[in-house]
Amino acid sequence: MIKRIANIVLVAFFCNPFFSFSQKDSLLIKEEIALKFESYFFDALQYKAINQHKKAIENLENCNQIKPDDVAVLFEFSKNYYELNKNLEAVDYAKKALKLSPKNNWILEHLVAIYKKDRNYLDAIKTQKEIVAVNSKKSEQLVYLYLQAKKYKEAKELLDKIENPNKKLISKSA
Repeated sequence: MIKRIANIVLVAFFCNPFFSFSQKDSLLIKEEIALKFESYFFDALQYKAINQHKKAIENLENCNQIKPDDVAVLFEFSKNYYELNKNLEAVDYAKKALKLSPKNNWILEHLVAIYKKDRNYLDAIKTQKEIVAVNSKKSEQLVYLYLQAKKYKEAKELLDKIENPNKKLISKSA
């Protein structure tokens, strides 16, 4: 009989909304966290826009604590480090972002810009080839990279292919 009364009291206790942790509280906490993330992220964008890249990075670090390994945050880290001429960090964050979003054209193009700034034309060519694989209209940039890397034969071959895309088809059938 005592067990039965204890069970009824326990059920009443847990069913009472005053004592239980509700789903609404959980949703409010998640919403507050999301708002903090957005606030830090947009502050970072504002600081970047006025060339205060160190403050932008501080805000991005707060974002990264709230939501680790977010592609947009990693990409913004890379862009801010690039502007601070910290190209090793810029490459590192761009590569981390690419691991999460491998075919992201914006990140790939940014990585090419970093490599060009460092005069690392071989890695720039490699990355530009990934871009061209998705968008053949970006082949001209690859020609320029070949020229900068003094790879004149590759530049000429690609230029011929751009100017005469059907050239190989004609020569094979003739």
